[in-house]
Amino acid sequence: MKNNLFKFVLCFAVTISFITSSSYGLSTSIVTSEKELEPQWVKNAYIYPLQPSMPEWKKYTTDELRMTCFLPPETIKEMTTQELIVSVIYFPYFIDFWAFENIYHAKEIFKIKSNALEEMLERPNILNSLNDVFNSSWAKNKAKEKLPNLTNLEEVIAALTAIMIEENKEKQWDDFDNWLLKFTEWYVLNAQNPEDNILIYTLNKYFN
Repeated sequence: MKNNLFKFVLCFAVTISFITSSSYGLSTSIVTSEKELEPQWVKNAYIYPLQPSMPEWKKYTTDELRMTCFLPPETIKEMTTQELIVSVIYFPYFIDFWAFENIYHAKEIFKIKSNALEEMLERPNILNSLNDVFNSSWAKNKAKEKLPNLTNLEEVIAALTAIMIEENKEKQWDDFDNWLLKFTEWYVLNAQNPEDNILIYTLNKYFN
């Protein structure tokens, strides 16, 4: 069953990539207002005081840097799931995710390093909230940009897909496979290199 769904996802990705190759420029030329670019859940997301792109980053020890990655407990419980997702997207150490050979180990280490990620994964509306964030104009406009943590949304969405796949083995979210298909659609429509094997590798791990 999963093998058939995997083949369908891959065929879907290739088809969408082909169809949008000539029209993608038209879709991104739509003028977007500042309000659409910066939804409230972006404005309310946690701002990390230090990022790898800052010159100050190299002035601090590893332990000091890691301390700046933890959100205040009183703040994190007040945040919406969308605000947590944006905070996870900007997590300073996200660039290290693919350095781990084992995705499960990477997920567990990241949950220890990021209490935003840990809290996000416990939210019951996580699947819908991820769709809300990545289907927004803000995400579409950010798709081509380099983030302060030296990643881009293409890399983040592949890592989040891997994290969600591993977490689903425990959580068993309803309708997870359909959610994964929608998440793949965002990647294909917005990634700089949708034919890149980073997401295909992740999906292959899940479906095989």
